[in-house]
Amino acid sequence: MIMASSAEWPRISVCTDRVSTPAINGWSLQGRLEKSIVRLPRLFLTSIVMHNTMLALTCHAKCAPKGEKGVATEIVMPNLGFDTREARLLEWLKQPGDAVTQGETIALVESDKTTVELESVATGLLLEQRYPADAVITVGTVIALVGDDSAPPSRSSPSQSSPAPPKKNAPTIKALPRTRKLAREKGINLQTVVPRQAGGIISDEDVRATVSGDKPLSPARRVVADRLTASMRDAPHFYVSGEIDMEPALTQVLPDLRLNDLILYAAVQALKRVPVLNATFDGTTIRQSDRVDLCVAVATDAGLLTPVLSGAEKLSPSDLATRTRALLSRARAGRLTTSDIGPGTFTVSNLGVVSLVDQFTAVINTPQVAILAAGAVKARPVVRDGGLHVRHTLHLTLGGDHRVLDGMDLARFLTAFQETINRFPGGDTNGESSKD
Repeated sequence: MIMASSAEWPRISVCTDRVSTPAINGWSLQGRLEKSIVRLPRLFLTSIVMHNTMLALTCHAKCAPKGEKGVATEIVMPNLGFDTREARLLEWLKQPGDAVTQGETIALVESDKTTVELESVATGLLLEQRYPADAVITVGTVIALVGDDSAPPSRSSPSQSSPAPPKKNAPTIKALPRTRKLAREKGINLQTVVPRQAGGIISDEDVRATVSGDKPLSPARRVVADRLTASMRDAPHFYVSGEIDMEPALTQVLPDLRLNDLILYAAVQALKRVPVLNATFDGTTIRQSDRVDLCVAVATDAGLLTPVLSGAEKLSPSDLATRTRALLSRARAGRLTTSDIGPGTFTVSNLGVVSLVDQFTAVINTPQVAILAAGAVKARPVVRDGGLHVRHTLHLTLGGDHRVLDGMDLARFLTAFQETINRFPGGDTNGESSKD
């Protein structure tokens, strides 16, 4: 039961689009809230409903009064991907008592695949750090408090109210003297050797296997393997391909755009016309989105990543190009932020940078329902208007989840992609559409 008068309700900041919550004992919240201050009963809200999709109010909106002088916002360990259960707090970039602004990086956190900059969602003082650097923390756990300038800072290390993570001792290496000698002779660090026998004892065979190249999957590669295996197991894949005539856009391309920018822009425009592909599916419910959160596959030293370009449907070709390059640069440098990590609604994988790759198929980035694989743009012979011409074309292969999509859905997307290229600013509006 909610038993609080409006005078007792704490004030919290909510920054989101139109929201509505189901009635709880007669209470509900509806309407558009844009960086507004609202009063809600004194309870920790963990989520709201946004267009029937659960939206976590993480650091985000779990607020509690901090005395009479201010309000503290709880910063939580973010979810760094679909399968992330915990993450490592690598480093604090701000200390208790330091001033922080909304969107400013306050810490670095690491999952099995990447390092992410954790941003503050409030402006004020860093009041408290609840975990030290190098702690492994469960997703959703409160790790810090940020309050307004009037809230008194706390300079204590982990709060007494929160359990401190267990201290970590340096790993003990179990190996016989002869094994240690063999490792020294081969130049192998025993900390990098994975023991295969019970008790964690490293054997001579383990060292030789490391030298010969027999190595276990890295944590990052293991995550990719698990994700791809689950996708192929759960989602019945099917593919539709087409050859796209890129000549209309290439002859009039803006100087600051590259081929990858054209492909991403055309994909976004095609999704706006065929929105059934811009969706996720959890096995029972299809969630189609008006917002295009475009995941872009990128190879990094840490493995394959798919950071998300949020709100891509609102971007001009130039803006999309600028944001994409910044996103990929952060991904390759291992400096992704929490806003760069998310489920996304559609993924594009472009191997066109490798000129030998004409076409390929990609595994769906579940719970998304489709993925676009782009090969290299090359000069190829094309029959047009009864004659043989040489034109620059692109082979696209579109993969879909047959539980949600049919062949015609994918064919409509490829047609919309070609028509976007034909109508690209200054392009040939009379160009032919792709034939499926």
